[in-house]
Amino acid sequence: MSSREFRQSFPAANLSLERATENVPNDGRFHLMLNGKIVKSFRFEKAAQAEYRALRKAYLDEHPVEPARVDIADVIREDHNRMSNKELIWSPEDFERVERMTKRGRRR
Repeated sequence: MSSREFRQSFPAANLSLERATENVPNDGRFHLMLNGKIVKSFRFEKAAQAEYRALRKAYLDEHPVEPARVDIADVIREDHNRMSNKELIWSPEDFERVERMTKRGRRR
């Protein structure tokens, strides 16, 4: 039986849902894998997806993800660095060309 390859994984929990990959038999079934071992097989994708989502949710409930803390000063500094990097790739001729085009546009 030939099936299209399918793989969906959640590496944090070492969880995957696979069909016709190098890790599972090519029998047309969806195989739920945990820690590299098949723990359950399904004929239908909908049932397999429901079980996969339930296991993923259970893992996330036990291991909540902390939101990233962003320092606004770092964001502003990075933004300024990105803008000033233009000088590294622009030649003086590029700046002169833009200056000429800008002056021309103001006269009209």
